[in-house]
Amino acid sequence: MNTARINRRADGKADGPWIWVNVLFLVGGPIAAAIMVPWYLMASGSHWALWATAFALWFVSGMGITVGYHRLVSHRSYDSNNAWKVFWLIAGGAAIQNSAIIWSNSHRRHHKEVDTDNDPYNAKRGFWWSHMEWVLHHDETAEDFSTVPDLTKDKVVMWQHRNYNAIWVATAILLPAALGLMIDRVWGMILIAGLLRAVLVHQGTFCINSLAHVIGTQPWSTKDTSRDSWVTSLFTFGEGYHNYHHSFAADYRNGLKWFHFDPGKWAIFCGEKMGFASGLKRTLEPVRMKKRLERLAEEYFAHLDQMDTVAQADWRTRLETTLAASEERLGAWTMRARRAAKSKDEQLHAALAEAEEHFHHAWVEFQNLGKGARLAAA
Repeated sequence: MNTARINRRADGKADGPWIWVNVLFLVGGPIAAAIMVPWYLMASGSHWALWATAFALWFVSGMGITVGYHRLVSHRSYDSNNAWKVFWLIAGGAAIQNSAIIWSNSHRRHHKEVDTDNDPYNAKRGFWWSHMEWVLHHDETAEDFSTVPDLTKDKVVMWQHRNYNAIWVATAILLPAALGLMIDRVWGMILIAGLLRAVLVHQGTFCINSLAHVIGTQPWSTKDTSRDSWVTSLFTFGEGYHNYHHSFAADYRNGLKWFHFDPGKWAIFCGEKMGFASGLKRTLEPVRMKKRLERLAEEYFAHLDQMDTVAQADWRTRLETTLAASEERLGAWTMRARRAAKSKDEQLHAALAEAEEHFHHAWVEFQNLGKGARLAAA
């Protein structure tokens, strides 16, 4: 995979003009927080409520981006009732990252045109561009909603878009100020639960576009720069398993395993149990295994380039034979899994279990052979 970075558009076109409001807020905000928060603490002292409120708003607004903007609106990974949708879109508005429809419009373009000039936060243009600079330039397509007709028909999404400014002012300024008034710490709340909290949410969620395309592994696909990293997931509200997400974007889960840090997954899961969410999309295991098989085959065949001609031919034949057997059994498992998903027939489910077992035998054989090829090439 080519991981080279460029610092300009490959097509030679100029970036849009600077959006000075964004520059002032996104560049000036962290500087202001770094200066004014310590100054306030030295002058007025601390209070537990400042930090408790900041943490609560940090978590809820970050989850608003993950659960609401990203998985509910952008990818339609699940459905929900209006109460759930309103709550999470208000929470997402508190993150001050534009309305859900503008955010989702850019995000869908990112998935469709990943790592190209048509990708708003093209990771191949470097860390700084994908992390934040792309937000500082005017993008004429950002508010072209002709590409998201499903969202323009969503009354809650459009309500949030029309009232976005009122939402973020109310949640990021007025709410902290009102809570600060209760403890005679108005400016402390605005600075810590408002400004500092917003800066931390920005930097965390921005890492999904930057750091999640730089560090980690690619167990699912090397077709783009996305990567899986448990480290990244810790400060991106569980969005660190990015290679999985780019491979199966409709899946409501980002962290597939139960132990993967992904609070958004568990929030949506609990929402379903309480009747707020429904239609959670899960990628079938045979579909996932097809990606894993393709990825491992790519890795194993790459080892052959390090062998002499005779050994290379022998190992290639063996790998191709075992791969073909794995693909055949995977096809049978996939077909039966799709049939079983629509039926409660016991015989069909028994045949499904048998097909799965046959595939896993072939899968283990292919893995063992691949490991042997790697050792032989060393």
